[in-house]
Amino acid sequence: MPQSLATDADRPIERDLLAAQSEIIELIAAGAPLSDTLDRITVQVERLAAPAMCSILLLEADRTRMRLASAPSLPAAYNQAIDGQPIGPAAGSCGTAMYRRAAVIVRDIASDPLWADYRDLALGHGLRACWSQPIIDNSGAVLGAFALYHRVPREPVRAEWRIVETMSSLVRVALIPHRREDALREQLHFMQQLLDAIPSPIFYKDTKGAYLGGNAAFERTLGMRAADFIGRTVHEVAPKEFAGTYHAADQALFRHPGVQVYEAQLPYPDGTSRDMLFHKATFLRPDNSIGGLVGVLIDITERKRVEGEMRRLASIVQLTDDAIISVTREGIVASWNRGAEKLFGYPAEEMLGKPGQAIVPPERIEEAARQFDRILDGGGSERFETERLRKDGARVLVALTLSPVTDANGAIIGIATIARDITARVRADHALRLAKEEAEMASRAKSQFLANMSHELRTPLNAVLGFSEVIRDGLMGEDMPRYREYAADIHRAGEHLLNLINDVLDLSKVEVGRLILNDDLVEVADLVESCVRLLEVRAREGGVAIERRVRSGLPLIRGDALRLKQILLNILSNAVKFTPAKGRVEVSAEVTAAGDMLLAVADTGIGMAARDIPVALAPFRQVEDALSRRFEGTGLGLPLAKSLTELHGGTLEIESEPGHGTTVRITLPAARLNADAPRG
Repeated sequence: MPQSLATDADRPIERDLLAAQSEIIELIAAGAPLSDTLDRITVQVERLAAPAMCSILLLEADRTRMRLASAPSLPAAYNQAIDGQPIGPAAGSCGTAMYRRAAVIVRDIASDPLWADYRDLALGHGLRACWSQPIIDNSGAVLGAFALYHRVPREPVRAEWRIVETMSSLVRVALIPHRREDALREQLHFMQQLLDAIPSPIFYKDTKGAYLGGNAAFERTLGMRAADFIGRTVHEVAPKEFAGTYHAADQALFRHPGVQVYEAQLPYPDGTSRDMLFHKATFLRPDNSIGGLVGVLIDITERKRVEGEMRRLASIVQLTDDAIISVTREGIVASWNRGAEKLFGYPAEEMLGKPGQAIVPPERIEEAARQFDRILDGGGSERFETERLRKDGARVLVALTLSPVTDANGAIIGIATIARDITARVRADHALRLAKEEAEMASRAKSQFLANMSHELRTPLNAVLGFSEVIRDGLMGEDMPRYREYAADIHRAGEHLLNLINDVLDLSKVEVGRLILNDDLVEVADLVESCVRLLEVRAREGGVAIERRVRSGLPLIRGDALRLKQILLNILSNAVKFTPAKGRVEVSAEVTAAGDMLLAVADTGIGMAARDIPVALAPFRQVEDALSRRFEGTGLGLPLAKSLTELHGGTLEIESEPGHGTTVRITLPAARLNADAPRG
């Protein structure tokens, strides 16, 4: 109650106020319509507080505007203008009282600033004073405002304000149940709208199995409106072949309250059936007894079809020998089939959820990352051949196909990899290529050999035929010295032919493993000296100096003396042949730190490129073309020397550079040295 009110102790109203209050309470208790109750309140107030005019305004649900509920004595035009106006800090008496949540007494509307926006409206209808009390429920929420108007400026006396407070309390009492009903109806309406907005069918039943309701999706599923199935059981709604299953599931749920999930077929109005996931749960009444059940149906027809297709594809993926792997955008392994387990040696449990880089060689990680980024950026699939790592560290050659993995919206969510082991194929291709190259090389070698042999055989044969014809026909008369010289030429040519044939035969025996060594103890110095003496004349004629660097006290060599001499002689012969005038050939022999015997022939000749060394060591081949070469020879010297050296368990190595000469090193193993044997 406002503290400064005019007193009017002589005006007894308590009896009349109590009578009016009792009447209103009876109306509320009888469940009278709210409008009738509020109208009766205003009539009683105007009777008790005459000549006042009473109004009741209610706050809208949005809590920003006021609506007229009852004002029988106020001008209709005024009521219409006030209805729907916003509340606020200066919204007349009622709008301000609701805003402030406190009583507002305006003695003179003509001068009070709270009525600035409504002054002309009120004065135009002869209204000069207005006292307003907010109506607040037990929770503190503002429900509206109760007001008394007067046509003259004045303040309320205590008795009048007592009427305002009492009757505004009755308005609150009348409003609360109706507000609760409105709120409940609004809540139910909202819940139904919410259920109808859910695309999955939803229904609820009582404990006897009768439908209590359902959402719009359930109505569409059944092909009937809610009014047609509410109160009916599943036996009255569903086909006979399905009703029994549904009813049995309901009864099982009531026997064991809680949640129930199962799959079943659901018939549709068009005669088709779809796979549904039934998700049911019991609900309780306020007294905790079971009130019924609520069910949600989820159409899983497409999911089951997809799952079936996925199982079929998964079985194919698992059975294939190809490695099929999928990774996320972050490079984490999402799938790893049996083919991947077999190819890379990692079981699936070791790779799932781990980075896929474990199978990428370190030097190829950056390359793999670039390929990964290109595909994630929309670059499409990529196919290539590369290397990958097995769990045991071995490398495997694979043909890879990388493809983007997309979601239902087409967004790339990862990469699928198909890897096929091509090691056998690559090896076969390589072997085929080598065989082809060897065949071509053999063909070229044959042609070159024939050309070489033609040249090498024809030259001494021409000499034999020519000189023997001169001797036979006596073309030089009785010049016997000349004939003896020709005979010597014939002999040398014959020796050359014999050596040539022997080289071919020796190489053939080595290749077929039929050449047998006749081991003996060989003095290294004697071996070197005998070979040098045989070539000194030719060397002198060519202006080439031969130097010997043989350490004294070298151990004897256990080997075939003839073959060792053949090895050294072939190498020395080549050195002299390919060293120009004023050049030098050096022959050396020593025991290495490893205990092996090292024989070396170094010259200052024309030399050759490193790429030509394998050619020089191949049978019947020469670095220079057979038809244009400057030096005669069959090309058997070095290959035969190498084969004979290896037959002794040794190695033959060549070091050469064009224009800087050649060094040939023959290493015989320590097992062939005999340090205790006497020297000759």
